[in-house]
Amino acid sequence: MNVQLLDLDVQEFINVHLHHDIHAILLKGSPFRSISIHDLADQIESKKIAEKKLPSWFSNISVYYPKKIHLEQSSSEITAAYKAGLIEVTVCLI
Repeated sequence: MNVQLLDLDVQEFINVHLHHDIHAILLKGSPFRSISIHDLADQIESKKIAEKKLPSWFSNISVYYPKKIHLEQSSSEITAAYKAGLIEVTVCLI
């Protein structure tokens, strides 16, 4: 985990390139010495998924996203809220 991905200039790069061709980004290489282009590409791809599935993550400036496969397999915020409403929780105080 490269925590430098959370630096403001790196986050700006990710946001600027969010809807650009990921292959073109990979070919250009990383503009940051301590961050690989593959780490940047992973963050960009994952953030794209979060835009629709996890809007609260997407709107937060400091999120270190998991690999895209994990986000693809996760429930959206809307689905999670629906599923949470299906169960009844009983609290027992002793």
